[in-house]
Amino acid sequence: MTSNSDSVPALQADRVWFAYRSRDWVLRNVSLSIPAGQHTVIMGPSGTGKTTLLRVLAGILKANEGRVAVFGEPTSGFGQRRLSSVIGYIPQQLGLVRSLSALDNVLMGSLGRIGVGKALFSLFPRAETDRAEAALDMMGIAHKRSEQVFRLSGGERQRVAIARTLLQHPRIVIADEFASDLDLALASEILIAHPSRRR
Repeated sequence: MTSNSDSVPALQADRVWFAYRSRDWVLRNVSLSIPAGQHTVIMGPSGTGKTTLLRVLAGILKANEGRVAVFGEPTSGFGQRRLSSVIGYIPQQLGLVRSLSALDNVLMGSLGRIGVGKALFSLFPRAETDRAEAALDMMGIAHKRSEQVFRLSGGERQRVAIARTLLQHPRIVIADEFASDLDLALASEILIAHPSRRR
């Protein structure tokens, strides 16, 4: 990354408003700026719109008003495939396919590179499979690679979701309570060991 990109916020929201129903505002005039290479925690009571804000920042929801930018570029100009190569999102409910194996779920992180067609027929290149297996190993659950997700514990499912997101190779990772079922040591290790993947 050049010095010029370092001076631009990794993620920025400017006067963002969002409502699920007309004028029933969940987000009102929200602005924030997150520097590259840093961890930022958004805290607040339950029901105050934290998940909605994260989904707007990730480009999953479109703001009714205001602007969201990634490294200075408005996300409104991004296609979904391009956006997924820049922002990885780990939802609170994880978004895993329970009937698929841990490895197959992690491989979903490569969709932006290989396309949905190949994924439907499990035609993943060997290199992607190797990366997925390495991600599971990094999460400490390589031995669960063939296990269906519904058979895994809550913490193991969170590790699968994190591995899937890392397989996207995003510059930014947005996580909604991603460490709630992880032990503190592992959560700290994930945050410290891979800062470049959140830039």
